[in-house]
Amino acid sequence: MNLNKYVMKGNCDYQPPGIIEYGKTGTGQVLFNIERNDKEVEGETHENWDFDFCEVPNFKRENIIAAVVRSRYTQDEAEAILANYAQRKDVREYLAFQEWRNLAKSVASGKHLKSELAEHYEKQLIQVKMPLSFVLTGGRYEILADRVLKLNCPYEISIEEGVEMVTTWLAYIEPEHAHIQNDEELKIELISV
Repeated sequence: MNLNKYVMKGNCDYQPPGIIEYGKTGTGQVLFNIERNDKEVEGETHENWDFDFCEVPNFKRENIIAAVVRSRYTQDEAEAILANYAQRKDVREYLAFQEWRNLAKSVASGKHLKSELAEHYEKQLIQVKMPLSFVLTGGRYEILADRVLKLNCPYEISIEEGVEMVTTWLAYIEPEHAHIQNDEELKIELISV
């Protein structure tokens, strides 16, 4: 999926505001990812600002969030992501969707500069993949599985080389689970969301 196919891009020669209202209509544009990107023209440096923007029917928080989310995902795409997640499929796509929603909430809270939104682009999670038998009752990592379920951590189940595997994504590994990092039967990697 081309994640930027709906995002409208703009630029100008001054730092733009985060919100542009169309007269006194109450409608307008919300700008985000605003970043200075000066241009060289015939040996002279010219101030230039790049940004993404979306149209909003009004400047209520919920409408700003919805507009920023829709600038990346259509309603059909969002529904497909949520349906897949409910079936424990394409969970990484769901995690990316959730992070974009978090970015939208930051924009609605007044963060418009790309530097203010950087945390949403630098988000990383720990992906842990192991045989399903390791997390079932009496399994080697039953306690870790309890944590995943109690905290409602995303997970998916797949079959690899005839073995049922469970994959989960964690923000961090608790000290009491640190020993999993040395288990050669687990596949652990840091991924970007």
